[in-house]
Amino acid sequence: MHELLDAVAYLFDVLLMPFTAGSEPRKIWMKVVGAAIAAVGILTLLGLLVWALFVKAQGLRALLAPSAFAMEQNGTLTAGIVGPIADKEPIRAGAWQVPVLTLRLTADCARDADIDWITVVHEGTGDVRDIKGVAAIVVDGKASTSSPVDPRDRTATLHFNDSPLRIPKCQAETVVISANFPVQPTKTGTHAFMVELPSDILGETVVGDFPLRGGTYVLAGRWTKTACLREAWRITKAQDRRQALRACRK
Repeated sequence: MHELLDAVAYLFDVLLMPFTAGSEPRKIWMKVVGAAIAAVGILTLLGLLVWALFVKAQGLRALLAPSAFAMEQNGTLTAGIVGPIADKEPIRAGAWQVPVLTLRLTADCARDADIDWITVVHEGTGDVRDIKGVAAIVVDGKASTSSPVDPRDRTATLHFNDSPLRIPKCQAETVVISANFPVQPTKTGTHAFMVELPSDILGETVVGDFPLRGGTYVLAGRWTKTACLREAWRITKAQDRRQALRACRK
């Protein structure tokens, strides 16, 4: 108990030193108090600086964080069309690889996008039997198999050769849908193609303003036999050329 009272008395002596001691102890005491106040001020400033940096970092992180919409787009493929869009543009009988629909496919930055096949739908008054094949051609040369248009539902499914079409993340690819027309069509009429639904592009989650419609083309009527043979010989692929020549002889 005596030790506690002695400690309390000593503490009071220290606190009262500036008022009871001589000038020299008072100066030392004032220096100690000044140093303590300065230390508290420096620590306070450092604390405020750390707090400000933390708040700024949190705000920057919130700014850079993907929004809910961006999160929904992860792992998706954005599909659109490339113009200009033809409006009843005339095409000659026997025209080969006519670009009837041009697609622009953009992969998001989450990962590469793979496309297994694309299904297109025929529209117009023309006869689907006058389309000898539809194919998808990519700018770098990769192409799908040439597929006929099914007369029952007027669709053609275009499978890419050997492996899926891969679009690197954050990049876009232009895919041209082309159609082949016979040298001796059965009837005149309009032909157009579209990708009707996102599910018609298989391999990824697809978004876009569907349906994606191409231009409208008007196929000319039958040619004379001489003109038919001339156009048939212009076809470079041997198998297609033979089919065209047989059609000219009918």
